[in-house]
Amino acid sequence: MKSDRNMLRPWGFAPRNAEAISNAQLDEEYTFVQQPLYSTLPEADEIKPISGCQNIRFASRSNQRIIMINNGDNNHGFMVCGDCGAAVPGDDAKLLKDLQRPYPATFMRRKCSHANALNVNLGYDFVTDMLVLEIALDDKRIDTMREGNPWLPRAAQSLAEALRLAASKELDIEFSELVTGYRLRKNVHGSFVDVYLYDSLSSGAGYASNVAKNLMVLLDGVKDLLQNCDCETACHKCLKHYRNQHIHAMLNRIAAFELLDWGVNSSLSDGYSLEQQSQKINSLNNILVSQGYNLKIDGANIFVEKGKKRKAITVYPSMWKEPHDGRIIYISDAYLKYAKPYALKKIMDEL
Repeated sequence: MKSDRNMLRPWGFAPRNAEAISNAQLDEEYTFVQQPLYSTLPEADEIKPISGCQNIRFASRSNQRIIMINNGDNNHGFMVCGDCGAAVPGDDAKLLKDLQRPYPATFMRRKCSHANALNVNLGYDFVTDMLVLEIALDDKRIDTMREGNPWLPRAAQSLAEALRLAASKELDIEFSELVTGYRLRKNVHGSFVDVYLYDSLSSGAGYASNVAKNLMVLLDGVKDLLQNCDCETACHKCLKHYRNQHIHAMLNRIAAFELLDWGVNSSLSDGYSLEQQSQKINSLNNILVSQGYNLKIDGANIFVEKGKKRKAITVYPSMWKEPHDGRIIYISDAYLKYAKPYALKKIMDEL
């Protein structure tokens, strides 16, 4: 997989081989744009604190260049013929073999050989207004790893979606008028989550600038949206809608609220009671028993046993940086929910 592919801005799209096909023959393959990209950072004199927020600063910027990129399925890009324009998802030129020109070619007797095929990303760029919320994290208390982190990307993505919905309600506009995203970054000062909001209209309609005028009202709206729902993670009453279908599996209003609460109050999510830990780890009980392990509650602790080996287990909120104690096996609640094989392997390896 390549990370240095050129970006092609398509001028339009045409049906396969320039021919209409029936729905019965339709074999569709969907890919989606990645997180919107922007390279600039607010200057020191542009970024400002928000009254009432301990770890959030903001910048309202105009004329920001945004890049939207679709890098294909599993980051394999698209093969595009430089001669005729035929295109197909993937990074193998052989995928173009059976494709004709994507336009009628009455006077061209020979089929295009696609000899000048290129592997590219599809995308475009435009200039608009942007609001950026910078949330400073504490590396000593919060799991700020960028790879294999079950909490941070979900929290950031979900908070970004909540920000868009709350802003559209505050401005009384369609949420499609606003686009949102996030990026994770580290520097010598620490780890940060940038949640940004910008106008979908090129050159900007002024929405992102207007919403920056009363940010505490906006953040209160975000808080209400995240708290006033009874779903376990996310649903169509809070964060899900038809325009974010491709990230439904990522959305988690609880994680988003944890990130917001940290930004406003420097609060970490609470630890779990023994009963709550038992309920969460019970999802592994059957498979542990089948492998010769047993879970037992003894006093104020949960223990895993196999033969003469015995060790305490603690289930902790995935927001936390993983504690370390050689006498205890620490399991993130997110791994018990989203990555049970990893949680199981961790128990077996550390017993």
